[in-house]
Parts: sequence; structure tokens; C-alpha cells
Amino acid sequence: MLAKIAGKLDKPDGCRWLGPENLPEAIAHLSLDDLPGISGAMKARLYRARVFDVPALYALDPRHARLIWRSVEGERFVRMLQGMDIPLIATERGGFGNSKVLSPEFRDPRRAYLVGRWLVEKATARLRRDGRVAGRFSLSVSFMAGGAWSRNVSCFPTQDTAIFLRLHRALWVRLWRTTRPGAVISLGVHLGDVGMRDELLNETLFFGLDHARNVIDAWVADYNANRPHSALGYQTPAAYAAQLAATGDRLHETEAFRRSPIAPSAQVGNCHPPALVSAG
Repeated sequence: MLAKIAGKLDKPDGCRWLGPENLPEAIAHLSLDDLPGISGAMKARLYRARVFDVPALYALDPRHARLIWRSVEGERFVRMLQGMDIPLIATERGGFGNSKVLSPEFRDPRRAYLVGRWLVEKATARLRRDGRVAGRFSLSVSFMAGGAWSRNVSCFPTQDTAIFLRLHRALWVRLWRTTRPGAVISLGVHLGDVGMRDELLNETLFFGLDHARNVIDAWVADYNANRPHSALGYQTPAAYAAQLAATGDRLHETEAFRRSPIAPSAQVGNCHPPALVSAG
């Protein structure tokens, strides 16, 4: 933290050294919200605690800071300001999302749907780059006339773009069925229930790429066809997807919803024989 503050003190002419020998005098002229991590709301909270300037914050008992922040982050902040080497805590990403405020030419629901597909592709690309899988997909749509629509659906933990595009389409079908949306002002997608791929694949010893594909295919088939989920009304994902597809076929859907297949078809000659798993 001190390095970050020092780097901005004399910018762009250079940086300053901050340490016990010149603190808090070297930063006494700064406002509380000049410090990284102090928002306007936190500044107001510090004022209510009668901490009005940086020297007072520097002299604060870290245990008192914990009470002001209402979390251990207050103690961490003050100790770092005082020059202590406090290691950063590794955070766990909760999901991957993208959102977009639409320009006028994309506010028609048909074109908004296509923008949503682009957002799905961006989010799943980030998911794969981070080596993770997601088990929940969410779609949020806000309308020019006011109001918003948001739904989510569970799925087998995956990083496959085609699967999330299929879920995206299914939720748009549900939106079209229940709302018949007008002009869309913004939309967002989110991939949740995120975990690492290793956490999902470390239960099986794979003996080659073909073996891994067969085992994973069997795992996906079992999850989708045989495991009901409370979030889907205690249906299996396959039964839920079939129900949505059947409903969509009865609707007068727009051409945009009919345009592309839900998932790429299998390549001829690309079928895999069942995996042989050794006992024990």
C-alpha cells in the first residue's frame, strides 16, 4: 500500500520513499479518500468515528479500525498504512460475467439476442483461460420501457461454449413466452458455481486422450439424463431442456431464435467406443 501511495505523491516527476522515519508527516496533507481503498462512504464512516485526517488514521489502534470497517479488513488496512508487511489473502472467483448497454440499432429483441450470444462467447473464453468450469448460467435483460427480467439455470459443470449458448437460447425462449419483450436497453450473462477443472477430473485415472473423452462423455450423459435438480423442479437437465424445446416449438418464435443449431452436430466417424475401466 505504501508503495502505491508513494508512486503517486510526486507523479509524474518521480516517487517518494515512505517509511517509519517520515510517516505520517509525508502523507499528512492527503485527504482520507486519497488513500487507495477509502471510498466516500468509508470516509463518512471514519468521520463518524472522529477520524478526520490521515495522521489520525495512522495512529488508530488496528483493533479499533476493525470495528469501524466492521470487518478484519480495517485492521489489515491500518497495519499496512503503518508499514507492516501484511500478506494478501487469495480470493476465490465466484463467476464470470459480461454485460452490455445496447446502442439503438441493437435494441430490437432479435438483435439483442445475438448480442447475448456474443457475451456468452466472451464469458466462456475467459472461463477457459482461467482453467475453470461453471455449473450455472444466468441471463438478465433490462427494457427501455422499464423493468427487468432475470433467470438462471443449473447445468453440468463445463467450460463448453456450445452448452452455454444452448442455455442462453432456452432462457430467451422462456423470456419470449412469458414477456414478449419490447426494446432492450441492456443485458448481461453470468457463469456461476465456478470451480477448477482439476477439482472435477481428479477422481479418475486416465490412460490416454480417448479414454478421458469416453469417461467424461459418460459422466456428462449420467449427469444430464439421470440426476434430477431441485432448481429444475426436480427434473433432469435433459428432461428440462426437452420441455423448453417443446415449448419453444409451439411458439411463433422469431427467425433469430431459429437461426442456429443448439449444439454442433457430431462429426461422421467420430464416435468413441465405451471406455473399459479396470476393476480395483
